Amino acid sequence: MSNVDIETIYQSIKEDNLALFSAYIEGKENLSFGRFPILSICYMFEANKIISKYKVLLGNISKYQRIDEPFELYKKFRECAGKTLRLYRKEDSVVTPLEMLAILEKDSLVKKLYKTFYTNETIKRNLKSIYKMALLKIRIENSDIDIERRPLARVQKRVYGWSLMLSVSFVFLISLVYALVIAVGGMGIPSSPCKIYNEVQLYKALATKSHFILERDLQLSELKGDTQFSGVLDGGGKTLYIDFLSDASFISNNLGTIKNLNIVYTNIDTSISNKTSLFVGENSGEISRVNIYCYNINLVCNKSLDRDVGLTGFAITNNGNIIGSTIMLNGTFIANGDGECFVSGFAIDNNGSIKDCTVLSDSSIDTSEADASGFVINNAKSGLVYKCDNNCTISQVSSNDGWSPTVAGVVLTNYGTVEDCINRADLSVVSENHTENAQGVALNGGISANNYGDIVKCLNTADIKVKTENIMLYAGGVTAYSGYYVEDGQTIMSSVINCGANTNLDISTTHEKAFVFAGGISGYMYGTMRECFSMSTFTYGFDEERWFAGTAIGAAYLQYQLFGSVVCISASENYVLSLDNVEHQIGALINNGSIVNVGLDTSNNEVQTLEYASQIMQKEVFWGE
Repeated sequence: MSNVDIETIYQSIKEDNLALFSAYIEGKENLSFGRFPILSICYMFEANKIISKYKVLLGNISKYQRIDEPFELYKKFRECAGKTLRLYRKEDSVVTPLEMLAILEKDSLVKKLYKTFYTNETIKRNLKSIYKMALLKIRIENSDIDIERRPLARVQKRVYGWSLMLSVSFVFLISLVYALVIAVGGMGIPSSPCKIYNEVQLYKALATKSHFILERDLQLSELKGDTQFSGVLDGGGKTLYIDFLSDASFISNNLGTIKNLNIVYTNIDTSISNKTSLFVGENSGEISRVNIYCYNINLVCNKSLDRDVGLTGFAITNNGNIIGSTIMLNGTFIANGDGECFVSGFAIDNNGSIKDCTVLSDSSIDTSEADASGFVINNAKSGLVYKCDNNCTISQVSSNDGWSPTVAGVVLTNYGTVEDCINRADLSVVSENHTENAQGVALNGGISANNYGDIVKCLNTADIKVKTENIMLYAGGVTAYSGYYVEDGQTIMSSVINCGANTNLDISTTHEKAFVFAGGISGYMYGTMRECFSMSTFTYGFDEERWFAGTAIGAAYLQYQLFGSVVCISASENYVLSLDNVEHQIGALINNGSIVNVGLDTSNNEVQTLEYASQIMQKEVFWGE
């Protein structure tokens, strides 16, 4: 269970975001945040939507899996608990839902739910203590409970005499009218955001710099282009429903903050001829806790040589921050024509940061001549993808001569940093190109297909499949190809640090001239690989003269240094699994495009082979699942 899941569940309760809560709660219903089970927290934050749907399921849980208690939760409980706080000083204390209702003075609900919720002697004893501290009588017999009505004395003492009431009645009336106006419309400031009730108000809001909150779910009838937003939009956990797709993004340029919003696309069957986003064209602000659900999309990409075409979820170009957000993307993508076509979950070009985000399970991308990745197509030098989790299966089939089908779990091409990310979904590339001497290369990497930057503490636990007929292929548990680039006369080399792979690489090619480079960690490596581990296995069919596999690396770049010493990669503290069908740790050494050595087993301080996965799991570099 990841920290992202736990934090998302907690945040969804605070916001009463039913869609987000439902997406993450399955299998985690028995969590207790310290002393507080999930339903108790729902009562504390008045998460009424979640309570309405889940109160019976959550209320009947009697055994909890305890995790860390947020300090914020303790402070909020202390404010409402009063003297009853002393009942929950012990480390193993649990504030059950019934007890929380009693502490919150929800006496009618306590009586109503007493028969429904699980009760035991400890709960009965705590209920008696809670009401005793409130100076109220309580009677519990079997499944019946009776609670004395609370006195009104505290309220009555606050009532002024008739003379005082008459003297202030006019002022009170004016204040009441003013407060009503503010409650309905809002002032557009942080403490009083303007309230949005319909589509017209929404689009007017997006043209301003004020603060807004969405008050109800909306069905959008159109998307308006050239919308630059510089304010703050709080979705309030509400949902925008959209049943069409336009070249114009919902917001063309976001310079502000958009949070706590759900967007649902359903039954989209159309074509696109440009880069298209389901949400924002260019994001230079912040997108936080936004959830996009895109069901049953069938899209045709009309490729062109003069422009790139593609679909993404959150931003065509991200220059800002996307935080704690999710997407469910499910559909087929067919590309026609010549040119580049892409599909990704979060961004096509990322110059900013994408943190703590998830592509949800049940997501699937099936493409024809369209490259795809879970999160980003191009991650720039300044781009950061951090603590992200891909659960989307991705499959590309290609028969086009000259097309290089490419798939990756997180980032297609990386020049920046990908850190602490996981791919959990199977990735597949199949090239059916029958053309003799066909051009192109097939690439499939668990985290990144083309890596020229830094990949740190990333893990792939899903299978990698690449099948070609006439074109060469690169495949790797973490990266398919890790290379270098030259900038201002300096060579910038890639790195793969403290990464892991627990995958099966299913690799095959039929043509005798089709080279294969497949590695448990990387298909090709020029740069630094240290503190990595691989428990990858291989399934293959190939021409052995042109097939190069390594339990660590398929092929490494060979560089001659002074006095005849040879450097192929900068490696240390890497561990791989011993395999019967893959003989070497590095399949081949390459220099200037030519293979100069076949098969290499490095010294123990570079790559060490262990017989059993359990031995790898005992090493300090191992952190996987």
